[in-house]
Amino acid sequence: MKAFAHFVPIYSYDIVLVQVSKEDMENEEKVNKLRTYLEQYLPQSYIEDTIQTAKSGSEEAITRSCGSLSVCVFYNIKDRKCEIYGHEKRHIEDKILKVCGIDDIESAGYLAGYLSNVFDDFDNLTKETKNAFIDGSFNYKTKN
Repeated sequence: MKAFAHFVPIYSYDIVLVQVSKEDMENEEKVNKLRTYLEQYLPQSYIEDTIQTAKSGSEEAITRSCGSLSVCVFYNIKDRKCEIYGHEKRHIEDKILKVCGIDDIESAGYLAGYLSNVFDDFDNLTKETKNAFIDGSFNYKTKN
């Protein structure tokens, strides 16, 4: 289970990406750690719905947005990671553009490229690089 929080400076928008496995969601201690982590960002109703969706395995990812924050939880995505990352990234792009009142194709393109790098940084996290894992000592945040 890993997590990554990132602040998008030009838009004053926060993104939180979390990846859990089926095994994580079957371990109540890890579920509680996930719940505690998400409490920093989301209302309780969103947290419980997100956890239940992850436990059921009915979807591969879920994105919740509140104000200038989007939280995306990925699970069971090994076979279709690129497709799922792209899909959820697009939801986040749309939310940022809507919240910021931006209707400009070029700005949307720059934001898409920027978020691609954020998702790539998240994908490449390892225990050795940033210790960004909920089940260890955790709190990796990037601020530009």
